[in-house]
Amino acid sequence: MHKAQTVTGRYVRSRISHLEPTLSSEAIRAQLARIVASATFRGAQRPIRLLQYIVEQTLSGQAATLKEFTVGMDALGRGASFDPRSDAIARVEASRLRNRLDLYYAKEGVSDLVCIALPRGGYVPTFEPRSIEVVPRAAPARRWQPIVGAAALLAIMAAIGLYLVLKSAPPPQSVVVLPFLADPQTEYLADGLAENLINNLSRLPRLRVTARSIAFTFKGKAMDPVRIGRQLNVGAVVTGRVALHEGMLNVQVEMVDATTGRQIWGERYERKAADILAVQEAVGVQIADNLIRKLSGDEQKQLTKRYTDSPEAYQLYLQGLFLSSKPTRQGILSAIGYYTQAIAIDPKFARAYVNLATCYELRSAEEGPGTWLQEAKNAVLQALRIDDTLAEAHAELGFLKWIHDLDSIGAERELKLALELDPRSATAHFNYSRVLAENSRFEQALAEASEAIALDPLSMQIRKRLPYVLFLARRYDEAMAEYQKLIELAPDFVQAQRELGLVYEQKGMFAQARRQFELMGTMPENYATTMAQADIGHLQAVSGQHAGARKILTELVSKSGRGYVSAYDIAVIHAGLNDSGPAFAWLARAVEQRPFFIGWLNVDPRLDGLRKDSRFGELLKTLDRGESLVRVD
Repeated sequence: MHKAQTVTGRYVRSRISHLEPTLSSEAIRAQLARIVASATFRGAQRPIRLLQYIVEQTLSGQAATLKEFTVGMDALGRGASFDPRSDAIARVEASRLRNRLDLYYAKEGVSDLVCIALPRGGYVPTFEPRSIEVVPRAAPARRWQPIVGAAALLAIMAAIGLYLVLKSAPPPQSVVVLPFLADPQTEYLADGLAENLINNLSRLPRLRVTARSIAFTFKGKAMDPVRIGRQLNVGAVVTGRVALHEGMLNVQVEMVDATTGRQIWGERYERKAADILAVQEAVGVQIADNLIRKLSGDEQKQLTKRYTDSPEAYQLYLQGLFLSSKPTRQGILSAIGYYTQAIAIDPKFARAYVNLATCYELRSAEEGPGTWLQEAKNAVLQALRIDDTLAEAHAELGFLKWIHDLDSIGAERELKLALELDPRSATAHFNYSRVLAENSRFEQALAEASEAIALDPLSMQIRKRLPYVLFLARRYDEAMAEYQKLIELAPDFVQAQRELGLVYEQKGMFAQARRQFELMGTMPENYATTMAQADIGHLQAVSGQHAGARKILTELVSKSGRGYVSAYDIAVIHAGLNDSGPAFAWLARAVEQRPFFIGWLNVDPRLDGLRKDSRFGELLKTLDRGESLVRVD
């Protein structure tokens, strides 16, 4: 029996009722018709076809046939020659369908009594009855306590399906570790402990752990564990407080049931600062043991694995981690210093090498590849010599093999290995999507980008990868819509603004493109102002303002004699002016220089006018692993 729907509160929240065991096929088909007719699904032909197909197949007893091949062939029109190994359409459309269903139940379907869902990792839908739980009207003085910075975060969460509406009861083996409280002097320690707990717990397949990017949006806010747990649809919420005084470490941790507010477990640790690693291990084991029960030997090993036995090296590592999470120029340089000190104390500290490599890679984007990328590669190779089971090391090496060596074969091998070691690595999926996109494997790239977003949905950098792939695939209208949605959520995300400008340029919307490129020029980093100049130079070239384009060319060439300027940027302006000779000369320099975006060479729409020239094919042959590139005509 459903509860009576007497709406006396301010809004309605729905959840799965476990009292009703079954649903009739008529009720499910009626709900299907309601979804298909909704505004959320209006015009979405592929998601509609896919949803109708999987629902009908399941209702007719054919759920066992719902595999990637049959879905691609029968529901998405790929035909008998469809090969899921090279065509990821089924995975891409399944991910899009999940997102639309989340959005539908967050808005139009908030009061629907039947939930149709598509669990990740398969193509068989689930059908569950729902009941309506009325939330009493809050007293005006207590309405919406500022637990997460109010509406901004909720708007982002709503847009990605993490809404106050709970499509199902939270899984009991699900947890969010919120940022630990601390004074400013020990903030790095508190953040590091919470982040490493998240990373370690995420390695347990039986436990669903909220991503750091989501958990840390609550930092600095008043924390109501029950309300946060309901927002994130988790069964348990972990909070903590850290203090360090005269060499003594005080860590207080509590885990509460997100449904009732009842304490599941709590502990206070007063130890010497040198015992920080033991405290972190003890907390991780207690959280997992209380949620999973009877940890296996492998699970125990995952939670207690140490990457260093030196407390001093570990604290330096945590300081580097804290600074590199704020990717300013000075923050990255300071982080490099801390990671280097940690390695000097413990030369076997593999994770410190991986993070050092990432910092070197970030420096190369601003100061040019120079020695930075080679230093990054050296650091990550050293990490793998120490511990070749580190998924994050393989993910970083795969990325470096592409942007430094243009070795797509080696890059793909490393990234696949990273995903075998840690299928939940958003970074590995994110890096893999770029390698695939820049080798013209767009459908697979979209699938990897979608998976990365599903794993880390509040990372704006990760969310930017989807429209980036659509842009390179020449799907400009879709790319524009995705960039605009992203910028609505993060108006200050200048890199996304700049990439939207590239889309506008390809669509002939030159005035809009110019405004976007000028935003990039407001960033303080040297590479940003130079990139903005180059973008405007190319825009002027293709819009007939040749004198302005040539003036910018002169300025950039002059600047290249005094510091780093990407030869690729200069080549692109020449391409816009149809100066094929200078364009190829500067592209040849770019191949030697290896700027951060040299992988665009094969897919950049701005170079399409050069591709039929025989010199373009010759240029690809000069690359170290040019044979691994797929040529775009």
